[in-house]
Amino acid sequence: MRQKLLLAVAATCSTLGLSMAAVAETAPQEAYEYRSAVMTSLRGHIVAASKTVRGLVDDNGFLVKHAEGLANGVAEMDYIFQEGSKVADSKALPVIWEDEEKFAAALQAAKDATAAFV
Repeated sequence: MRQKLLLAVAATCSTLGLSMAAVAETAPQEAYEYRSAVMTSLRGHIVAASKTVRGLVDDNGFLVKHAEGLANGVAEMDYIFQEGSKVADSKALPVIWEDEEKFAAALQAAKDATAAFV
């Protein structure tokens, strides 16, 4: 019974996820708000990791979680800086869209650095 329920829930979630992905187009404002949330999360992980590494707070086993959070957030950068997602409130630098090679290189460096930190 429990297995059937889990399978049904998994199938429903998969179907809904695929349906939503196929139908949904992200509006520029929504993309901006999502990007802001990811960047805020990254800022939190950076501050917490920095305080831990500098010995200002005890690690308590959470430093690796903050490092993983940074790596996960940086992995999303390809997605969160989509063309057309720069809106009036955005503080994103124009170079992100104007010099794709430079941004890609900086992004790869960030991915490498966060992977090494983990």
